[in-house]
Amino acid sequence: MNRTMTVMTMAAVMSMLALVPMAATDAASYSLTLDAGEGECDVSLFSGNNTVTLPVASLDGKAFLGWYDDNGALKGRAGEKYQLAKDETLHAYYTDYIVKVSITQREDGSYVFTPSFTFKGKALDNQIVSSNWKVDGKLAGMGDRLEWTFAKSGGYTVTYLAKSLTYGEAYASVDVKVPEKDDSEETSDSNDLIWQVSGIVAMVGVAYLLWRVLK
Repeated sequence: MNRTMTVMTMAAVMSMLALVPMAATDAASYSLTLDAGEGECDVSLFSGNNTVTLPVASLDGKAFLGWYDDNGALKGRAGEKYQLAKDETLHAYYTDYIVKVSITQREDGSYVFTPSFTFKGKALDNQIVSSNWKVDGKLAGMGDRLEWTFAKSGGYTVTYLAKSLTYGEAYASVDVKVPEKDDSEETSDSNDLIWQVSGIVAMVGVAYLLWRVLK
């Protein structure tokens, strides 16, 4: 009896397994080829089906703008994530329209980011028709400067994209390390305030006693 039940149970299990679709043993794998053109890039090939971080390419005297597909469409910039979903080749694009971003930190802890432009080594005025600033990929502002206060300490990436009718696009990315706030300074400021208030109270008390004596 037990043997019969065992055989029947195994047959039932096999029948149920037959109804379950077989999972693919190997996930699809794709190749992403990076063509740096006349420039250089540390990575030239990605394989798999995961998300990768696009590298930067470099070419002397020019600025790297981004990675473009065969149709000339921008697919991503250095440091951005890119999903491998098919076999394809991306091409590095460089420009003579170069932007550099200077960073100034104010006494209150805020930052000011200011761009400067050159074209083939010659300094330019800000001949832009549109521009935007991003902090860690999120739009932070528009215009020819960014004033920004970071909510907490840590590392941030600030990017700037400018478009000119004459020179095309200029793109820059800068990393900012925001230090931890010095609590001792806050404590010192608080103590100074307490002493100032205490001094005022003491002066008022002395003045009141003198008034009572002279009255």
